[in-house]
Amino acid sequence: MTAHLEIGTGTSAMASAAPVGRTTPPRGRVALFQLYGELQFSNWEPIACEALAAHLEQFIPGVHADIIPINPELDPKALQSIVGAYEAGTYAVMGISAPQGTYALVEELALALQHARRPQRPPLLVFGGSMPTNDPETHLKLFPEAVMVRGWGEAPLARIVEGVLDGSLHLAGIPGISFMQGDVPSNNPVVTHALWNHQAVKPKRINVDSYFSCVETSRGCHYGHCTFCVRPPGKKSDWTRVPLDVITASLEEIRSSGQKFFTFVDEDFVGHDLSGAIAIADVLRGMPELQFTFSIRADNIRNPRGTQEENDQRIEMLRRLKDAGLVRVYVGVEALCDAQLKRYGKGISQELHLHNDGEALPAEKIWECLRHRFWGSASAFWQMSSWPFQ
Repeated sequence: MTAHLEIGTGTSAMASAAPVGRTTPPRGRVALFQLYGELQFSNWEPIACEALAAHLEQFIPGVHADIIPINPELDPKALQSIVGAYEAGTYAVMGISAPQGTYALVEELALALQHARRPQRPPLLVFGGSMPTNDPETHLKLFPEAVMVRGWGEAPLARIVEGVLDGSLHLAGIPGISFMQGDVPSNNPVVTHALWNHQAVKPKRINVDSYFSCVETSRGCHYGHCTFCVRPPGKKSDWTRVPLDVITASLEEIRSSGQKFFTFVDEDFVGHDLSGAIAIADVLRGMPELQFTFSIRADNIRNPRGTQEENDQRIEMLRRLKDAGLVRVYVGVEALCDAQLKRYGKGISQELHLHNDGEALPAEKIWECLRHRFWGSASAFWQMSSWPFQ
């Protein structure tokens, strides 16, 4: 065991699957710490914590969630914010978002908490993000008294916070989490995020002017068969659209802040909802000062298995989005080699990417392709200034 938070050896009440009682926690105080590693830009909006904070404050009466970015590049002592909050016992629950590239920070935090002063009422540590999602056991070795949220966090975290605040925490009854039950990790089944879709709320943004703004319009991937996928466990092809009124509220907030540029952070902006993407374009046409980008699967530009009518609708969708301020589309090309695409399970061939002359340029000449090797990985984007559909 790397970290010693006076946790014991698997017999802690907090790690039990039975109902857990806590002695008068700081009522309603929750902290959400967003870790920034080498793969995160310093000005990237902490959208994960903002979404969680908004959900907690909306659906749990009396809860206040503080959002605290932890970026050692900007502040070498940033991790001490977590340690200090732990020692002070200020919060009932401390959530830590650990995306890819932050495991070294997680290890450093474990070492720091090993030497931290344990408060009379220690907060419950809850980890989420891609790292705990895909390897909860490794993180539980560092923090055996903590809870790991696997997948979308709103519903599990709300159940955890409610249980801590009213003294009825029952980990075995919460889907999508991992925790230590005795000396053995216990992984509760992950459920879909369909319930989240009906409870989606506008994120609780902090310092809008200080971050590159992000907007989430969907969750999941409509395809779900890529062999390299590290999406949350559960049904890989689970995809759902955020309600349009929630998306519109986020866009209005960005516009009112004076920002001119943002990005949609969806894994799959279009999904199986062409009409929804067009509806978003119609909203944005009323905000002409905004420009934006998004990411898309290559077969959501032209689907080789789709009908001509469907693919005409895709072109119309992109035209409407371009007229609404779209300036660049990042396309998941992944590879320019059929054998590699097959290994990746992409479900498409290089013909979708390559023109006959072997260049990564279809006839319309609107691709810019950045690639290391013809047979290796590739990323591509459409530069809307070269848009052919005028």
